[in-house]
Amino acid sequence: MFLSRRGATAQFWAALICSMASVSAQSEREILNEFYMATRGDGWENNNGWGGDEVCTWFGVDCIEQDDPNNAGNEGVSSINLSSNNLYGTVPASFWKLPFLSMVNLGGNDITDAGFTGFDTDDPSPVTQIILTDNSITSLDGIEHAPDSLRTLHLTQNRLQGSVPKEICELTSLRKLFLSFNELSGELPTEFGLMEGLRELFFYGNWLSGMLPSELGMLDKLEILTIAENQLTGEIPTEMENMVNLRTLSLHNTEPDTGEHWGKIPKFENLVFLTEIYLDGNSFSGTIPQRFLGNSNVTDQAVSIGFSENLLTGSLPGTLVRFENLYIDITGNLITDIAQRDCRQGKWMNGQVELFGCDAILCPEGTANSIGRQDSVEDECIPCSGPYEDGMGEVLGQYACPEDYDDYDYDDDTDAIQILLDLYFDTGGPTYWINAQGWADAF
Repeated sequence: MFLSRRGATAQFWAALICSMASVSAQSEREILNEFYMATRGDGWENNNGWGGDEVCTWFGVDCIEQDDPNNAGNEGVSSINLSSNNLYGTVPASFWKLPFLSMVNLGGNDITDAGFTGFDTDDPSPVTQIILTDNSITSLDGIEHAPDSLRTLHLTQNRLQGSVPKEICELTSLRKLFLSFNELSGELPTEFGLMEGLRELFFYGNWLSGMLPSELGMLDKLEILTIAENQLTGEIPTEMENMVNLRTLSLHNTEPDTGEHWGKIPKFENLVFLTEIYLDGNSFSGTIPQRFLGNSNVTDQAVSIGFSENLLTGSLPGTLVRFENLYIDITGNLITDIAQRDCRQGKWMNGQVELFGCDAILCPEGTANSIGRQDSVEDECIPCSGPYEDGMGEVLGQYACPEDYDDYDYDDDTDAIQILLDLYFDTGGPTYWINAQGWADAF
């Protein structure tokens, strides 16, 4: 049969595409079989279909739609979801060469090596989302070669140790980075300021130390920043006022053996979308700025502020009355006054101000309870008989009364314990100490 040049060209490309599809199907099958063996597939909770004729019917595997019915079910692996499926071992480097792979969820297993070195190729997978939460991964080697398509990287609760690899900062197209609950230490690299596309950054519960780098202020698209419960110290950089899209900021240090931020609380006037800010358990001092959140655009939304267990003085700033639904924890500070206007904000404190007035915000002077405020009918602020020392009787939101300090039943043979507890009470341990773990449990 005679073919025109146009017809011959069309036939050539059709044959080439079919040939490529066949090679792709064979390659994908080989890659997945290698992955199965490397992660001890015979011991998976569910391995239905694996090793069968049609790759796209294997458990946890999804494929893109195929126009060619002859190849349906045998190519185009686009997502793999094998979360909590008893995978064990290493992800082979070849895994990240699957040509259509977009989403991977291997969370909740016991993977020790993610095989990120496989990204170091001319044609890595066009993956956009990688979830490896709750595994045993110890290294991020090769992650800097991840494709520009990668938007979300979940590595929470693994076994990453040592310094945060600067190479991860080369992922400038990344939107969400989750590295909480690892054992990362040292200073936060200043190169994080280069991740200009970042929207969410989580480092909760590591061992990061030093001060917050001012370069964080370059992340003007960031919406969530959580670096709480680390070993970080120092003041909040003024450059963080430039993070104009920030909605959540968590820098609290309420767990034992964590860091301590200090200095004045910033105004955060430019952070007009901020709805959650947690600075509890630090050593911030002075008064809360009168213009705190003064330009907020979310006064009609639920806003949560955590300033408990610092060294703050004075009263609440007048700008906060603009917020309709505010929850603010300022117990365990040195606050001596609360304006009556605040006690009329019925929706504040989850509606508890409507029920308990000022007591829902802070126990009044000369009273105390275990949380420093009233949040139920049963948990009233109990009057104290004193005597107070150093003006403590004027402080609002206290956790204990002076007479409670004397309720401990000393044993004649425990003079050392008595001395330590006297030290605890005489230096204002229940109110002033940032970390009183163990001490408070003794009475």
